[in-house]
Amino acid sequence: MRRFSDNDSGQLILIACVSVAAALVLISSYEYSTLSSGEDSIDRENLNSYYYYNSIRETYNQTFEKDLQNFALLHGYSVDFVCNGVNKTIIFVDKDIKIQEELIGGCP
Repeated sequence: MRRFSDNDSGQLILIACVSVAAALVLISSYEYSTLSSGEDSIDRENLNSYYYYNSIRETYNQTFEKDLQNFALLHGYSVDFVCNGVNKTIIFVDKDIKIQEELIGGCP
């Protein structure tokens, strides 16, 4: 009986199997790191959206509505101010995030 280490075709098969296994491990680790970094990026983007919205809400003044809308568009967000009788509603949209908040006494 021949030994596996003495068989040339057996060595080629072994090298091919080890190469395929190594490639699968490298591909799976790359995919895992890509998916986790993409998820972290989405979380950071959502935090940035909420931070930006809170900044708009805190600096809100009726005279600056148009300026805030233009500034939001420059950053890829959408802000709208809707008057509901006495109260004003801020509608903030960023891709898949939509925030609606009512300000008491915001309408003239």
